Amino acid sequence: MLSFRRYRLQNFLGDEGGDAGGGAGGDKGGDAAAEAAAETAKTADVDWTALRQALPEDLRDDKSLLTINSVEGLAKSFVHSQRAIGSKVSVPDKHATPEDWQVFFNKAGNPEKLEDYKLNLPEGVEADEGFMTSIKEEAHKAGVLPWQMEKILGNYYAYADKMLGAQSTDNQAKMEEDLNGLKKEWGESYEDKQRASNIAFKELLPDPAHRQRLIDDGLANHPSVARLLANASKMFSEDKFIGHGDGKLGGLSPAEALAKANDIQGNNEHPYRDTKHPGHKAAQEEVQNLYKIAYPE
Repeated sequence: MLSFRRYRLQNFLGDEGGDAGGGAGGDKGGDAAAEAAAETAKTADVDWTALRQALPEDLRDDKSLLTINSVEGLAKSFVHSQRAIGSKVSVPDKHATPEDWQVFFNKAGNPEKLEDYKLNLPEGVEADEGFMTSIKEEAHKAGVLPWQMEKILGNYYAYADKMLGAQSTDNQAKMEEDLNGLKKEWGESYEDKQRASNIAFKELLPDPAHRQRLIDDGLANHPSVARLLANASKMFSEDKFIGHGDGKLGGLSPAEALAKANDIQGNNEHPYRDTKHPGHKAAQEEVQNLYKIAYPE
């Protein structure tokens, strides 16, 4: 390669060109040019392996040189590293304004528009549009990147779903516990008291929309509300239960029915004791029904 380059150089200058500098001085100029070309050729043909071995040991064994296999590669690596240093984003200091931080966030990858937040929520999750817009606005101001936003929301919805599931399980267990306690408390009169409670529910709250509100809020099945309605049903006269089954006195327990029958029979002024009273027959039927409740077959 050296001889070829020298030939090209000499051919370009020509014999006359070599003499044009004047005698010995012209020859020296031609030799200098040829030597420069030779040095260029030598540089191009540098053995990188040999050059690396000539480096001090701490440099020769540095990991950053493992991917370099030529002088040209070394030059490229240096140029790229300098460019990277020049393109680094400076982190604002404590005196930075919100605008300075926004510029930093934008360079770090913050989307230009809220619509650029493409969030893939967990399957089955339907987020409120207003809520999502508000979250995106605050995330954009705070410099939260889209992938970070997706991680945060994904974790939030997964945790919320877990908590709601646990709460639902706890509520169901509590409801079953309350129901079993009510059944134990009311004993065999449970169904009668439950029926009486439903009747009182409709009588005391005749508007279906109001009743539905209590049902939707889960209050209609609360044991305390059931007790309240069962007790309220005792305040109705028997004619209030017309059209609500057989009208057996609003679901008394066996003990309550027996006590009421005894009260009626022990009251000398009650129609039950006066055969001529217009309500004597109804009073007898009432006592018979009370005994049926007190002593079920």
